Amino acid sequence: MKSRLTWLLLLAALLAIVVSGSALAVRAANPDQSKYESKVEADVLNALAEAGETDFFVWMTEQADLSPAAGLSTKEAKGQFVFDTLRETAERTQKELRQYLDSQAVNYTPFYIANKIYVAAGNSETVLSIAARADVAQITANHAFQLQPPVDRAPAPDTVETIEPNLTFVRADEVWDMGYDGEGVVLAGNDTGLAWNVPAIINHYRGWNGSSADHNYNWWDATNTYPTVPNDGFGHGTHTAGTMVGDDGAGNQIGMAPGAKTIHCKNMTDGGSGTDLTFTTCFQWDLAPWDLSGANPNPAMAPDAVTNSWGYWGGNNPVFEDEIAALQAAGIAIEVSAGNEGSGCASLRSPGDYLQVITTGSVQHSSGVLPGTITGFSSRGPSDLYPNDYFPDVMAPGENIRSSVPGGTYEAWSGTSMAGPHVTGLIGLMWSASPALRGDIAQTYDAIYDTAVRLSGQNGSNCGGDYVNGPNNDWGFGTIDSVAAVEEAILRGGPNFTLTATPASRTICAPSNAQYAIDLGQILGYNYSVNLSATGNPAGTVVNFTPGAVVPPGNATFTVGNTGGANAGSYDITITGTGTDPEAKTHSTMVSLSLYNATPGGSTVVSPIGVDQPLVPMFEWTAANQGAVYLLVVKNISSGALRYAVTSDTSYTFATPLDPLAIYAWSVRPYNPCGMGSFAQFGFFRTQDIPPILVVDDDDNAPDVRATYTGALDALGLGYDVWDT
Repeated sequence: MKSRLTWLLLLAALLAIVVSGSALAVRAANPDQSKYESKVEADVLNALAEAGETDFFVWMTEQADLSPAAGLSTKEAKGQFVFDTLRETAERTQKELRQYLDSQAVNYTPFYIANKIYVAAGNSETVLSIAARADVAQITANHAFQLQPPVDRAPAPDTVETIEPNLTFVRADEVWDMGYDGEGVVLAGNDTGLAWNVPAIINHYRGWNGSSADHNYNWWDATNTYPTVPNDGFGHGTHTAGTMVGDDGAGNQIGMAPGAKTIHCKNMTDGGSGTDLTFTTCFQWDLAPWDLSGANPNPAMAPDAVTNSWGYWGGNNPVFEDEIAALQAAGIAIEVSAGNEGSGCASLRSPGDYLQVITTGSVQHSSGVLPGTITGFSSRGPSDLYPNDYFPDVMAPGENIRSSVPGGTYEAWSGTSMAGPHVTGLIGLMWSASPALRGDIAQTYDAIYDTAVRLSGQNGSNCGGDYVNGPNNDWGFGTIDSVAAVEEAILRGGPNFTLTATPASRTICAPSNAQYAIDLGQILGYNYSVNLSATGNPAGTVVNFTPGAVVPPGNATFTVGNTGGANAGSYDITITGTGTDPEAKTHSTMVSLSLYNATPGGSTVVSPIGVDQPLVPMFEWTAANQGAVYLLVVKNISSGALRYAVTSDTSYTFATPLDPLAIYAWSVRPYNPCGMGSFAQFGFFRTQDIPPILVVDDDDNAPDVRATYTGALDALGLGYDVWDT
């Protein structure tokens, strides 16, 4: 028995050596490991023990001092200072470590948004050698993240509200009526991507000028799924972007700040997965977006606010605190959704449990009256990182929120992910109304908190705090009130002026002049003269303001003259007003000019041509040189019936079907302010026949869905018989 026991003990020891061999190798790499192993996160050591190598982040000891940014008066100045300071600190302090990594042929990516270096596939010797350095503070894993689906996701109701009820609930439409819609503000999303060309988004995407797209500085994909053209295989990022800025111009007003522009950094895959690496990359891009090659970062292209509808489950993960602190020092507001793990206490996700951000929870808005009621899924505080503070900060509608999804359709989703973009959009409205507050994060957040409508008496889960006046760990300071927040922003911004131009666009034939009416509004008694100027007008033209300086409130006329020698084309002209006040307050607006200098050239019909064409065909033709609009004429040869349409596009689809088995002739004629071109050579086609249609009704009226099908056929003007089984 003694001999057998000895062999069993020896076998167990050998197995222990095999199982923990990698871990023993880690410990043997350096006999002084105990002096610095506390620098290395357990996840890193465990990964090394299992696989022999792993990806990790090296945090440098020295972090940049960004405090002087608070004393700078403009967002642009803050952003440039933070960018320069972070880069200088990273380049100086990372130099020796990067030389070591180069000598070891280690693949790495340096960051400056936080003073970190990402190391790919490092082994135990590399980890322990780095940890031994005095200039290294800690080594952490490249944590993985998985986005959870929305709490509820369904096709949007067939009935389209001109303005979505969640927007009227928080009074965004009333702010638009005040003249503020987010114009001049850029709102970003760090999410699953952006279907940039869906109807509700395309005209609000900064990379689209109305005729062509430029995705440089407007899109980055940290997952490398869509490296050159924005897209969103999940739909989450497109939905949140729609709630920020969406409006298709045809009745789908889904966005809080439809006058704002949006850009996007894809930090999660189409499956909703991300890592510390993808999130950090997007935070760095937010600070100073770069071009599609990954070069030439430019803080002047940074967004004003960023919505983050994601979070690490369980919270208590401070891995992004330095990145977010840097962004907000640069005057970029960071909004984060609280999470959908309610209604239990301490259910926040990170970074929604960070003190630096504005964290958004969810309320129901079905009552139509502020403040609504807290939704059960909305995560609650307290935060393990900041147990003496209260989370979330504010609430917004997060249940059955109709917004855009890839493919150009709309869906109603639920979750704090849907609530968060309301707050980001509100910041856009506030900074549009009070440009002096732009980049002042503390004042902006305080204005939102002070004007939020308390959910007094709603104790939620009783997670702690003041349930009469707020804040507390269930609903924070209350539900956002857009009108009150904007009015407070104007007051906090002090005396100022507004600048608008009408119309937003002009179309002329040279040598005619183009004129725009300029209006300067007065805020809180601003009484300094404002000098007017313009840039971006066509080469060879002359611009003039009458008068050239205005004391608000007042008006001027802006004229673009001497157009005879200018090239035809579309031009975006920036009009700037510069105040003579001590701070030289400056505001700008943009108008467009479409300039023509000849009658249109010819066009060619493309389709439909030939037989068996659909009853609702898309008519398509080539663009005419200097064609502004097109008259489309379609004639039924048999009956002589005519159809007409006028469009600025090179395609058109009639809403009602053509006749079956009929021969049609069609053509287009281009027009512009200089005159009309010639009709294109006619195209001919024959429509397809329609077979007899039998609607079989076997639903037993449980429920009765016959009207869904007969209504569709009626809309197409098609006859049918019904067989009710």
